[in-house]
Amino acid sequence: MIECDDVLVHVREEAKITARLTHRKILGCVRACPRMRVRFSLDGEEIGEAEAGYDGTATVVYTPREEKEYRITASCRLKRRGKTAMAQATLFSRSTRKPGIILDIDRTLFASSTFAAIFRRSRSVSPLADAVEVTQELSQKYDLLIVTGRKRYLKEKTRRWLRMKGFPLAPVFFAPGFRPFLSHERFKFELIRQLKASWPNITIGIGDRDSDARAYLANGLRAIIIREKGPCPRGAVMARDWRAIRGLLLE
Repeated sequence: MIECDDVLVHVREEAKITARLTHRKILGCVRACPRMRVRFSLDGEEIGEAEAGYDGTATVVYTPREEKEYRITASCRLKRRGKTAMAQATLFSRSTRKPGIILDIDRTLFASSTFAAIFRRSRSVSPLADAVEVTQELSQKYDLLIVTGRKRYLKEKTRRWLRMKGFPLAPVFFAPGFRPFLSHERFKFELIRQLKASWPNITIGIGDRDSDARAYLANGLRAIIIREKGPCPRGAVMARDWRAIRGLLLE
């Protein structure tokens, strides 16, 4: 199995594009696949090849020259099966001209919990009311980023659902599966802190949980929590739905 992460980078700054190679052993245990060659391309043009290290990761470096989204493809030839494993992601090359918004997924964009994402078909789970339309409008004024507590094994299913439902293209950052004792709040706090170090234009966070609000507020963001009735953590703003968020941020 091969997977590739979205990359967010400044224009004319080196971007590290990484793929991970793993295979499932007995009882579903996942192990790294070292010493295999991975080819990388952007928008169909090959940009390099790298060998996976002992942790199963292979990395190439690319410097984007313009502000745009590039389609990343990582592929690896499977010698024993004679097939090619492939994964896709997106390289987001951005400036800091627009203010940035961090979005949660479950019960924020996605109308249900992570449980539904695991056990139900993507087509059967709807977005939260007006979420698609309002995020499309927000993307004209703000740079959107998605930070979710979902684990990496839901990466492709999550991306597919976001595309299927018509959400604007945005980098998606997932919780690391190899740190099982890292809390939802701590994960978000640490990742947002890292993002803010390079992207000071991130000023707003939208989610549904108290832990989302605390992670946003602790990083100096304006916290908006989707909730029909309170209370909310002190300092957070409650919004009943996405129409209310439109009123807060666009009107």
